[in-house]
Amino acid sequence: MKRMFSPSWLRVIGLCFLPLAMLLSGCGGGSSSSPPPADPTGYYGVSGFATVKQSDNITDLSISSGLEAMVYNNRILMLSSADKLLYDITITNISGDSFTGTAVIYTDNQNPMNATVSGTITSGSSITGTLTGTGAGNGTFKLVYESKGIAPIMTTGWGVKIGGSSQYFNIQIDASRNLTTQNGVNTGYFSGCTISGNLVSIGGTQLYSVKSTISGCTTDASFNGTYNGMATSQDAASIILVFAVMKADASHSLSADFSQ
Repeated sequence: MKRMFSPSWLRVIGLCFLPLAMLLSGCGGGSSSSPPPADPTGYYGVSGFATVKQSDNITDLSISSGLEAMVYNNRILMLSSADKLLYDITITNISGDSFTGTAVIYTDNQNPMNATVSGTITSGSSITGTLTGTGAGNGTFKLVYESKGIAPIMTTGWGVKIGGSSQYFNIQIDASRNLTTQNGVNTGYFSGCTISGNLVSIGGTQLYSVKSTISGCTTDASFNGTYNGMATSQDAASIILVFAVMKADASHSLSADFSQ
């Protein structure tokens, strides 16, 4: 005998299934989506600061100013020229405004150490992060986006004292963005070294990619090799060249603020 449902029973069945349908809709049937990943690209000026540890991993090293960075393609090259520190940070994941990554840290262009990093990106404003490691890889930092405008790198000579030498290591950038050594140094661990290579403008940014070779080093031949990194001008006046390159095997670097 065929069972027939009355209209009142149909209304009861419909009401029973309504909460289930609403639950299923809330579990993935809606149109909600995750926020897009933040974009950290750009130059972060010398207003940045950090607190990390010295080599004993106990004593604080306070970088109260002068911490700057070039950021492109999920790579952060963060440096304090005064403290002779370079952080080569690879961002491995960005979720919304949060990021995680790994860092290779160079002290005085050598002695690399590793750390992990996590933090927050506020596009067009700042990057904050926590370093988990030892020494200079143990602490926190904040980078401040440079919004005033950066001039293109000038085709001129630039110099800096590096490697424990009292002499200036001078480089030249010509109109074709070729990089050559004007005058090297004959004291310190960078003695005899020369650098050659080229700079290529990174589209949509005020940054340049750098491919270079360091050769002729006599005091420490382990500096010889192929180096890649980035460069930019520090401000609209373009009187400071921010330069950071790392050796292909991550054993050495050349990073500094070069002046005219």
